[in-house]
Amino acid sequence: MPAATKNAVMKAKINNTIVELMVKSGVENIYLPDGSTTLASKLTEIVTSINDINTEIDTLPTTSDVSSAISAAIDALIDGAPATYDTLKEIADWIATHQDEYAALIAALAGKVDKVEGKGLSTEDYTTADKTKLAGIEAGANAYTLPTASASVLGGVKIGANIAVANDGTISGDYAAATTSAAGLMSAADKTKLEGIEAGATATTVDSALSSTSENPVQNKVIYSALADKVDAETGKGLSTEDYTTAEKTKLAGIETGANAYTLPTASSSVLGGIKVGTNLAVDANGVLSGNYSAATTSAAGLMSATDKTKLDGINGVYVSDTQPSTLNNGDIWIQTIEEESSGT
Repeated sequence: MPAATKNAVMKAKINNTIVELMVKSGVENIYLPDGSTTLASKLTEIVTSINDINTEIDTLPTTSDVSSAISAAIDALIDGAPATYDTLKEIADWIATHQDEYAALIAALAGKVDKVEGKGLSTEDYTTADKTKLAGIEAGANAYTLPTASASVLGGVKIGANIAVANDGTISGDYAAATTSAAGLMSAADKTKLEGIEAGATATTVDSALSSTSENPVQNKVIYSALADKVDAETGKGLSTEDYTTAEKTKLAGIETGANAYTLPTASSSVLGGIKVGTNLAVDANGVLSGNYSAATTSAAGLMSATDKTKLDGINGVYVSDTQPSTLNNGDIWIQTIEEESSGT
């Protein structure tokens, strides 16, 4: 007889026995030792408990269910293993006779972590995209921004007045020789001329430009010197064919801030970049750039010394004309020329 049927028959017999006991004994009038609980209520409580136990028994798995569950668990444990190693005994025997392989397997497993889908060793995985990005960055690249140089900061400079930069980045002083209209370096020729003038000697005033009213002479070297500092003008160009154009500015605007593969540009009047130190310049240990000109001599151009300046300032003007110049000052020398009349014969 099935277990469920046996449970039902037993439940019916117990219930019938209790009911018969209640009818025959007049349980409504019989009290338990506590003096308040009737035998009828106690028997009813027992019947309810028996019914609850039977309900739980009905939900328990049968022997067949237990056998099937055990077989499924064993199959899952074996999981298709060959007959040689499909029992715990066979596996234990293999481990006992292969200690080296077992130790190596345990060591290998100790070096692993649980696999999580979409992750490597952390949530900040080194991805293929990251590897590709790193491969495109040059070794030692950085997001370098050249600072502006100052007395305390080593940085880049822009090219200002009297400075020139060669194509290879060499920076040099670019002072022109002094003219009568612009300050500059004293040329070797001027130094030679100055050395040939006695102290206190006067000088002849020479105009720096042609004039229809001036009575002073004009030297063509003044005009030649002025033209030598000029270049032929070309439409759309400055001093060279490598001007900073609108197209280049647009290209620069398209480069992201902190872009790598940085190459220090050559400094110019519009570009903050690096320089090399050339002639007549010096850089101290703090990166401070200074002029390094020496005084002019009769064989080399240089700065005008205070002694030479004092000597020049002491030279008065000398005028040669038939009428008194309107610009004649106190201390100047005027040599009047008189045209000699020829006598008739």
